[in-house]
Amino acid sequence: MKQRASGSRRLPASAWVFDSVLALVAAGLAPFVSMPVGSGLPRGRFALGYGLVLLHTLPLAGRRRFPGAVLALVVASGLAGAALGLPPFFEGPAILVAVYSVAAYGRRWVPLAGLAVAELGLAALQLTPFEFAEIEGLAPVGSMGILAAAWLLGHFAHNYRAYAAGLEERTTELERAREALARRAVTEERLRLARELHDVVAHAMSVIAVQSGSVPMSPTPTPRKRPRPWPPSRPPAGPP
Repeated sequence: MKQRASGSRRLPASAWVFDSVLALVAAGLAPFVSMPVGSGLPRGRFALGYGLVLLHTLPLAGRRRFPGAVLALVVASGLAGAALGLPPFFEGPAILVAVYSVAAYGRRWVPLAGLAVAELGLAALQLTPFEFAEIEGLAPVGSMGILAAAWLLGHFAHNYRAYAAGLEERTTELERAREALARRAVTEERLRLARELHDVVAHAMSVIAVQSGSVPMSPTPTPRKRPRPWPPSRPPAGPP
């Protein structure tokens, strides 16, 4: 299998915008869902909890570029909030998005390590004042199953993206091969025409040479000798 694509490729601006908006929305909604103003928390703990919530959600803006680091921050901030007895926000949407992202964009061993860290973090909540019963009776096993489902969804998304990238790469290679064949055909046609033109010119020159060799060459004219005059004829001699 090809190496997982993560931050090595430059992300389009639309991806950064989407992830930033997602992080801002999660950061804006989490305090109202997890720590409402009228929850009776002291002001200091409320400020600390709000800071942990921001640390839990804002890193989602870099989930495609640094999926492993984002998941580590999300898990650490969630565990810190649970250890301090703050209202639970570990099982919010941020952890699901982080687990999905580490499976979809992580490289090599990062996806499996990310799933293990998330599951261990969820199991570690049992050692904190956090109570699963506070979230509508959600059991730890059910929460772990939800995290596993998010990871599988990201894994399938990665495989689909890798398959689509492979098809695009093969299409590009075929297009390049077609262009190379077309250039080769043009070159061969030019060579064929050049050979034919050379043969025609050579034949024409041969014909000219043959025709020029068949014409008789007149030698250098020599002065014609004037014929000798015949000696005057004598009358026949008479009888003696």
